[in-house]
Amino acid sequence: MKSKKLFTSVGYVITVLLLLGSSNGFSENNDIGRPVFSSLEVSLIKTLSSKNYSKKSDLSNKMSGISMAISFGKNLFFDPELSGDGTVSCATCHNPLMSWGNHQTITSLRPDNPSTRHVPSLLGVRYNRWYFWDGRADSLWSQAIKPIENTSEMAGSRVQVAQYIINTPSLKADYEALFGVIPELLLTTELPNSARPVSGDGSHVEHQAWIKLSPKIRKEINRLFTNIGKSIAAFEETLVIKNTPFDEFADNITEDEGKSRTYTGVLSNSALRGLKLFIGKAGCSNCHFGPNFSDGEFHHSFIRPVLLQGDLGRYDGIKKLLKDPFNGKSEFSDSKQPTKLDYVYQNVEFRGQFKTPSLRNIAQSYPYMHTGEFKTLKSTIEYYNTISERMSPDDHQELLLKSLSLSDPEVNDLVELLKTLSEKTIRNY
Repeated sequence: MKSKKLFTSVGYVITVLLLLGSSNGFSENNDIGRPVFSSLEVSLIKTLSSKNYSKKSDLSNKMSGISMAISFGKNLFFDPELSGDGTVSCATCHNPLMSWGNHQTITSLRPDNPSTRHVPSLLGVRYNRWYFWDGRADSLWSQAIKPIENTSEMAGSRVQVAQYIINTPSLKADYEALFGVIPELLLTTELPNSARPVSGDGSHVEHQAWIKLSPKIRKEINRLFTNIGKSIAAFEETLVIKNTPFDEFADNITEDEGKSRTYTGVLSNSALRGLKLFIGKAGCSNCHFGPNFSDGEFHHSFIRPVLLQGDLGRYDGIKKLLKDPFNGKSEFSDSKQPTKLDYVYQNVEFRGQFKTPSLRNIAQSYPYMHTGEFKTLKSTIEYYNTISERMSPDDHQELLLKSLSLSDPEVNDLVELLKTLSEKTIRNY
């Protein structure tokens, strides 16, 4: 409960500061050219710079930041043999040429069992507090292994992965260099081709194959499986976007330059007007703050079709998180310190909430929302422009979420700002 109160207090202070942006606390400017930024606005702008990214490693993953693990994890990330049919890799959905996501509304790798949510970008994923749109994983390594067994994604199994590592000399050598010798028990036991626990279907052929294995073998397979996730996560942690026009502007703007109408910098006047809106009138930074442009938490977006189809978002995500055998309190976590899970609870107000995505490289991460239903930044902003009209009296009321009420030129200015959050050149990871 203390953690919740602390977050609420911090959020309250930030909200008060940001609400000042639409009041007399900030300088107002109706000039059609470059806006003027107050001292407080300049300070807020600087908090958004990538220079404020934390350099801390993931304590629950001993492979975090280890160069050999990063290399091994990169190979696994692009390896389709981790999937059940050898055709799908992590990169199939998280394509580096598509901002480490994809441009499909909903990915349908398995036509008979399609996904229900849009694939998010992995850029800046190491700075998330929770993973997946519903937060059902509390670490990047725990997230990384779940698509492998998801029947709408890679449709593989942990035993199949273990077999692949054991029977591929180069992968076995790399694995053992990082995690030590694979237990003899796994090398000498005749494992099934594929096996995994299947929740809610005890008669499933793969579940039956799984429970026939001894508890000791199952534990060793789970450990190998999580080590694969930790390696992939070590690579994914390197996917950070920093070299943007916005960062160059935020790092160099001074209080005096903020007050100057003649300043000629890396951002256009339209983007600067958009920034003024972002931290002020539009209130975007109520939820999209910090260097990753996200509060890392969950909010209602009032996408009606999803709610009607029974996607309860964070509400169901918490239930899955607490039952997850690979969560931060499990024996497979490398940290025994108190975790975020000590303060997680389920509440009806979480129904229909989804995670706030990062806005970095957002212009290349289309389509938008967890449903992927908006094709452009402009259409997304226009949705929020009238979002109050979509809320019913029975909805949980998001105190920070109100219609933006922006004019067409203001919407365009906000789009121009968001474009500056993309890297100037594509890096080769």
